[in-house]
Parts: sequence; C-alpha cells; structure tokens
Amino acid sequence: MKRRDFLKYTGTGMAALVVGGGLPWIFQDEAYAAVRVQELSFEMTDALKDMSTWTSVTNPNAQCYFWIYKDTTGTVRPDCPGPAIFCTEGDLIKLTLTNSLDEPHNFFINGVVNSGPISPGATRTIRFRAPKGGSYLYYDNMNEPVNRVMGLHGAFVSMPRAPRLGHKFTPYSRPTLAVQKLFDDFGSTPQWPGLAWEQGDPNPATFAPAFRQYIWLLHQPSSRLFAEVGNTPPGAGVRIPANFIEAFTNDPFGLDSFLTGGPPTGGNRKPDYFTISGQSGHFSHNNSFLCPNLRAGEPCVIRIMNAGIHTHSMHIHANHMFISYDSFQGGVQANPVWIDVYTLSPTRVVDYVNPFMRPPDI
Repeated sequence: MKRRDFLKYTGTGMAALVVGGGLPWIFQDEAYAAVRVQELSFEMTDALKDMSTWTSVTNPNAQCYFWIYKDTTGTVRPDCPGPAIFCTEGDLIKLTLTNSLDEPHNFFINGVVNSGPISPGATRTIRFRAPKGGSYLYYDNMNEPVNRVMGLHGAFVSMPRAPRLGHKFTPYSRPTLAVQKLFDDFGSTPQWPGLAWEQGDPNPATFAPAFRQYIWLLHQPSSRLFAEVGNTPPGAGVRIPANFIEAFTNDPFGLDSFLTGGPPTGGNRKPDYFTISGQSGHFSHNNSFLCPNLRAGEPCVIRIMNAGIHTHSMHIHANHMFISYDSFQGGVQANPVWIDVYTLSPTRVVDYVNPFMRPPDI
C-alpha cells in the first residue's frame, strides 16, 4: 500500500466547535478554545502526531500514526481525538463527511446518528437533531474496534436549552429528581457552600467560570501497531479485528531501553501511550484544559469517555465524586452514587460531578 503524505501536528489544548443556537456559556470558560460554526465539515484522513512535547523542538522517535476526523474548514487544528462538538438539544446539525482513507468509514453516535459506510474518495452530508442534554462519544464503529482505536473518535456534548422551572441548571435536559437536587443544593446548603454549577465569580482576584466542565477522552495508542495498520491493505493482517486485538493485548514484552541502554528492542505492539484528550503523562496532568484547578465551593462536571480497548478506573485525590450519568446504565442516574473509583470499559461514557467540597473528616 502506498501511504499518503502525513499531516504532522503537535498537541496543545482541546479544540472545540460550537454548532447550533444558544450556548453563550461556552465562551466564558477559557478551558475551551471554542469556535462557533454554522455547520460541521470533517475529513477522515491520516496524520502523524508528535506525542512528547508542545514545542517546535520535537523528539522524532515520539510520534504516532493515527486516522483522524479533521475539521476541513481550518477553524480548529487537527488532532486525535477529533474536535469536541458542543450543541444544544434539538438543534439541527449538518455534517459533511469526506473519506480520504482507503476503506469505508462512518460517523456514529450510539442512539443518535449513523452516517452509514462512506466509500474511499466519497463525500456525504448528513443532518440530525442534537439529542437530549448529555455526554456522547462519536466514532467510527465499522470494523470494530480497529477504526475507533486508530483515532476516529471525539467528544459530543449536548446541553439543555434551559433549566427546569424553579430549579438550577444541570448538564441534562431530563435530570432525575436526585440529580436535580444535587445541582440545586450546590451553593445553597451548609453541605456545599459556595457557587452553584451555573454560577461564576467575575471578580478578577477570585475568578471562576460558570458551567465548569472538562472532557477526559481516554485512549491507548500503539505507535508500532498503528504504523503497521497504515502499511497493511484493507481486510488483511492487523486490519482484521481479531488480529488487531491480539497484537494490541497479547504481544510479548521485550527488553526496553532502561535495561539495554539503547532503543527498545522488544518490538511489541502493545500501547506505548495512555492519553487523556490526546495528552499523556506530564502533559495531561499539567494541562488546564484537562486538570480542574478549582477551589472549595466551585463544583464541576468531568465528562469521561473511553475510546480505547483497555478498561480504566478513574480516581481523583482529595474528593469523592458523584456519578450523575452513565451511558451503560441508562444515561442520567436515578441515584448519583458517591464514589472513589469508577470503571470505564470501551465506549462507555460517564460523568463525574466533583463537588470540590471541604473533606468531611477535616
């Protein structure tokens, strides 16, 4: 197979597109470089990503090949994951998709939209209504899980148009009674003094944005396996799902650089990066787009999505979280359970509500 020229790019903060009406709140949050657009236009293409740095001085050995959803308007920079999409429930969304890869691909949101297969070189335009307020993962569900894990995925957030009458805003159009009470209590009870989720603090000395929220899109790239996929014809070798999964999960470990004093010699195809919204290690936990830096009394929502193969158990030090939304448990939760660790299997979407409370044992 003759590989196309790669698009080379460097990861920075999360790129976000706002489509449809409403949502003035998104521009109040500096954690999202959000750009408003009238419609969406994506190209399914390939790219080589610098994995180790945000600067122009990069390590040529710290790169990974991906398939990506690229914004063709040039509004936001290309990356893996694709642009975060923000919209309002009920908005009519127009999305044009062009497939520049060498086999059919699609755009899929479980229970919301499926573009159907788009042949190599073809372009298709789809229209769909933004679903009820909640957190969603968009991805290519063809040749499962190869296409999704190769990088064709991104976050999709739908916000309600207004809070329920007589109540405070929640992230959901149809909150359960318990979830609504949780958000009603923020900023108004002795248990949670401070700000409601919808409230910000405009004082420059103590500034806090309203509607504080973060996206953690989990992924596990394998630079060796992904490069092999790029050099393999459709329907053969590691493009076959069983072969892909076998290589990804069961390749034997070999001697690595810390033992040999040189480059890795094992040659295994297990993941060598574990990323949150495209960033790994130091670059994820020191990234204001990803790591909440808030004070007691400033509750936030963390929308967590697993686009990879491995299962993750997400944990935050200092506070427990409420699980307000779980795509594998019917969406908005009847009882937002108070937890320390929660497990996310592949394609699962879970919302953590972090109250940023003073720990009760102090």
